[in-house]
Amino acid sequence: MRRCTQQRPRAARDWLDTRLVPPSGQMQADVYSLQAEDFVWQPVSPAVGAVRNDNPSLILPIDTPTV
Repeated sequence: MRRCTQQRPRAARDWLDTRLVPPSGQMQADVYSLQAEDFVWQPVSPAVGAVRNDNPSLILPIDTPTV
């Protein structure tokens, strides 16, 4: 299984350090990944879902989210 992870700076440095013996990818994802409650969640424009869109306005909060 592949999954994207967000890590704290120290964990990311350790992951990239070739001198350290790496833990399994699954263990590292489980232990070092930030959890959902570590983020600030806000509605954004549906334009976020299109890879052709790439500009800072995509992460601005919106008042009326579309479901």
